[in-house]
Amino acid sequence: MKIIDCGWQYKLEGGNVAIKRLKFDIPIPDLRQMVLDNTIECDECNEPVRKGSKVCTEVEVYDRPFDDDTRTLILHFDPTYENYEVCSERIYDTSWSSFRYFNCEGCSRIVCEQNPSNGWHSQYRIVNECYQVCLRCYEENLLANGVDRESIENGELGGMFFSYGNPEPQAEGYEPLGDRFVGRDSQAEAVRIEILNLIDTGYQVVIGYESMAIGGFEGTISLHSKRKPVAVS
Repeated sequence: MKIIDCGWQYKLEGGNVAIKRLKFDIPIPDLRQMVLDNTIECDECNEPVRKGSKVCTEVEVYDRPFDDDTRTLILHFDPTYENYEVCSERIYDTSWSSFRYFNCEGCSRIVCEQNPSNGWHSQYRIVNECYQVCLRCYEENLLANGVDRESIENGELGGMFFSYGNPEPQAEGYEPLGDRFVGRDSQAEAVRIEILNLIDTGYQVVIGYESMAIGGFEGTISLHSKRKPVAVS
């Protein structure tokens, strides 16, 4: 780019200071367009950020845990890692907004906590009271090993919203045992006793959520079981 010197400007705060005034041989509208072409919006705060800047980063996220493709977020970034209010950190902050992201302990992917397609479906489970895993990892472990006995003893009925007709457990060899309505404590306790009896007699059990109230306090679940695989010594 050619720069042409076109004169001097004097007088600054009472003194004589020489400042070069520069003129570009590119039209001003074209220069403005060049700036716009090199500027994008931060996906978190919607403020402009320059492409390739040290304070800009790209983060690959999954809006749904079963998605094959990622979405790229352009975010303000602090290269010193000292500013925890910067946008690249705020996407994990659930204290002020929904649809935040988390790092799955199972697959190390960055996944949205709530399904943006319907606005309510939680897309993670807390395992062993400390590990946050996405639904894909949770489902894979559930189908491979069945529900955890300890979680049933602790009063939990952890399951999955499978596809219509529950083809996922059927594909893994589970036989359907029918639906159970869970509302009152006595109903939930009866289901837990049934599951524990199946586990004690050598079965793996999977719970499918059929129609559950938001919050999961009551609804219809389905039970599926298969014989535990024989361990090879």
